[in-house]
Amino acid sequence: MIKYNKWLDSVERRESYRGVRSDYRRLDMSERIFSFDDGFFNSLLLEVDQNSIITYPSRYEYSTLKKRIAVENLVSEDQVIITPGSGLSLRMVFQATCTKGKEVVTTDPHFPMYDVYAGINGSTIKCVKYNTENLDFSIEEIIEQVGSNTRLVILSNPNSPVGNFKGIEEIRVLCAALKKKGIVLVIDEAYYEFSPGTCVSLVNEFDNLVVTRTLSKACGLAGMRVGYLITSKKLFAVLDKLRYAFPLTSLSTRFAIKLFENIDMVKRYSKMTVGTRQYLAHKLPSSGYDIINTHSNWIHINSCDNNRSLKSLFDSYGISSRFGTSIPGDDRDNWLRLTVGPKIINKDFIKDMLDMRGDSQ
Repeated sequence: MIKYNKWLDSVERRESYRGVRSDYRRLDMSERIFSFDDGFFNSLLLEVDQNSIITYPSRYEYSTLKKRIAVENLVSEDQVIITPGSGLSLRMVFQATCTKGKEVVTTDPHFPMYDVYAGINGSTIKCVKYNTENLDFSIEEIIEQVGSNTRLVILSNPNSPVGNFKGIEEIRVLCAALKKKGIVLVIDEAYYEFSPGTCVSLVNEFDNLVVTRTLSKACGLAGMRVGYLITSKKLFAVLDKLRYAFPLTSLSTRFAIKLFENIDMVKRYSKMTVGTRQYLAHKLPSSGYDIINTHSNWIHINSCDNNRSLKSLFDSYGISSRFGTSIPGDDRDNWLRLTVGPKIINKDFIKDMLDMRGDSQ
């Protein structure tokens, strides 16, 4: 009989499949929704050569990227760890803090991979439910759920999948409370570019805080798999021991450096995305749709027929979309989580959506 850790039987892995990947049709996974300018993309291609394929990644280039990230976030290089996607940043923290029989406190709902990372380490998830009236959760309730078995508290901010946001002062209160108990707090900032702010400055105030980031969303490098975490120097010394020997490929590293050299482009895209999100959140209710706005690069949409007509419209355009989601306190099970971005309001399917009206039978 093959021997392995039996708690792995309880770990569930899910995959997402999509029909198309073309511009303005990949609206299901919160990516950049249209291509880079040809000039910028061609400058990325200049970073490709044979040495980047046949040799191990350069430590110099890795250090250069760390410097770029550190400067952008006003921290030191020995507070930054780069990983192949922010998922590994999260998994490293789970691995460092969680063991069999211990608990992780988060919200319900939450990013599904938190369950996977907890399960891999034999820990369980303990959740604080959302208030269904204001679609928010209480920091005080998070603190109340922390017990003697708690080893980690993790919150995505803005939250995935709801999209609400906690300001830095609330995060500061949580950091302080958890520090007294010796518990690590992770703030998953995958969508921070679309939100009112960041709590990253708190890593210089609290040694129990880890902030994780990804270059897959606003930065548009989902296919390159680049993420990073920022933490205190104290936690850096622990977590850096779990880092891969070569965290990124040469191409991923070079593309990420190029992106940080053009960070204003990312900021413009983010600002325009927020403007589009706000416009749609204001416009769609007047056409009969129920809308839940967020602090991310998506909005939640439903209609009187639980989106059946809207899904048919999206299918007719061949759009990869995220129907079938739920909202706490709402009985409908076919909400659309629509990824948005600049200029999407000019697309025909949006115009047809407005003409169709969500309150029509």
